[in-house]
Amino acid sequence: MQPATRQAGKGGLRHQGRRTATASLGQSLLRRLNQLLINKAMIEIPPKFAGMPPVNPEARSKKQLIARQWG
Repeated sequence: MQPATRQAGKGGLRHQGRRTATASLGQSLLRRLNQLLINKAMIEIPPKFAGMPPVNPEARSKKQLIARQWG
């Protein structure tokens, strides 16, 4: 199956590709570099770290992501 290639705007095509479990690629012009980086940060990077423990050693020892007491 050929991946769909479109200009990266708000990431709608790529979100739809993730939802339907099909490959989708986004191309961007240099003037839209920020949109491309935001799309990558929202769509491509999080699945790479899914299921991994927190990096913060204190959070690892307490096994919680958010402190229970706000000070």
